[in-house]
Amino acid sequence: MTITIDLQPEVERTLSRLARANGVSVAEYAQQVLSREVSVAGASTSATGQVLIEAFMPFRGLGDDLEIRRNSSPSRPVDF
Repeated sequence: MTITIDLQPEVERTLSRLARANGVSVAEYAQQVLSREVSVAGASTSATGQVLIEAFMPFRGLGDDLEIRRNSSPSRPVDF
């Protein structure tokens, strides 16, 4: 499929820079980005959710030895 997209100049510059940094053409880089987004969107976890999962992965298991209890007080006084 061929798609024509009108990009804002800043987006075009950034896309070109990222393509060069990855050693591929702009078209190939755009195809990689679109393919990655489509595959993530088709997964059960949203793209944002996946980013959060990956960001917190290094901390997985660090709190396993903590005992966390909920405050049993039914309410707290609120001053207005």
